[in-house]
Amino acid sequence: MSKQEMRKELAALSFTEKVKILEKLRDRSLAIAAGGLIGTPPPVKIYCEHGAWTNKIKELRRSGRVAVLHFAYDSSSRAYKAKVAAASQARICDLNLRINELPCCIDDYTESSRFWEILSTVGEANRRDALQVDSAFKAGCVAFVTPDSHILDRKTELERLLGVRFFHPSEDRNLELFIAGLL
Repeated sequence: MSKQEMRKELAALSFTEKVKILEKLRDRSLAIAAGGLIGTPPPVKIYCEHGAWTNKIKELRRSGRVAVLHFAYDSSSRAYKAKVAAASQARICDLNLRINELPCCIDDYTESSRFWEILSTVGEANRRDALQVDSAFKAGCVAFVTPDSHILDRKTELERLLGVRFFHPSEDRNLELFIAGLL
């Protein structure tokens, strides 16, 4: 259709029809912007264990470059401001939450397709570590920051299995460079 034909067609529309078209265009524009196609890229998701909350991670979160996630599997895991990650196959005894504090339905506490491989990798004695790694995987995190040697000693296997990068809190410069490479 030529520009002239388009103009004639638009001129023939009623005011109400023109408003509807403009509303659809506005909604489409908002949807594109929300999807990250216009403007700044969406933040990169990282999982941060309770003992890994560093000044660099706080700075990255404040800058909007990362969204920090966690799940309350450990007793001190409520000590920082982070979004709640996807729940894994946790039992009530695995959680550091009261029933009325659960962030999702009991039915949502299911493992990912990789949970049993994660558990096998970190060892059954480290079930909470496996739950945290699985929560990060389910939430779509690209990085996992932890001081936990049960996880870091097996980071090569876990990275190969999940496609998630693992960092010690002291490697915050490496984490920042990794994130910068994704943006």
